[in-house]
Amino acid sequence: MRARVYILVLFLSILGVQSCSKSALSDIELTDPSLVKVSVRIAQDYDNNKEVQVFIRDKNNRPIQLENGWVEVNGIVAHWDRAEIHSLDERGYIYQPDEYEHGFRIYIQLNPHDVYWFDLNSSTGFPGFIRNYPLYDDEFHPEHDPYINEYYKLYDMPFRNRIVKVRYQILKPR
Repeated sequence: MRARVYILVLFLSILGVQSCSKSALSDIELTDPSLVKVSVRIAQDYDNNKEVQVFIRDKNNRPIQLENGWVEVNGIVAHWDRAEIHSLDERGYIYQPDEYEHGFRIYIQLNPHDVYWFDLNSSTGFPGFIRNYPLYDDEFHPEHDPYINEYYKLYDMPFRNRIVKVRYQILKPR
């Protein structure tokens, strides 16, 4: 019985490591946008840290780091890194907005010639950030969920399943 438990734990750990590894599509220059899934998470924590996290995945949900491509948010190249706010250390393209940015134009440059873009703002479903100052410890009440956690989809996209999944987790208004 103990041997089965050890084998099961070993199998699950190998599966976990494999699912976190980069996609084989990271090693080639992509020209077909339907090969990738795109999702975006907009996050804010109660210290007023903010991130726009753009995740590009293959059909097996493995992260893709674009070969000869990049992601821009509001004209600034997002860096390939691990997301820090409201994430499980997922790898993607991370952008830290300034305190006045409440709308985002995201460009996905698959290669030097093919670029795709979409907007995330109040007209497409993102309500904007609620606070532009830090919360203090005495204002945080863990018995109440302090976040608005919603998601929606942008349709008619060139990516896999013709959608971009958008999720945001931001502070609720007082």
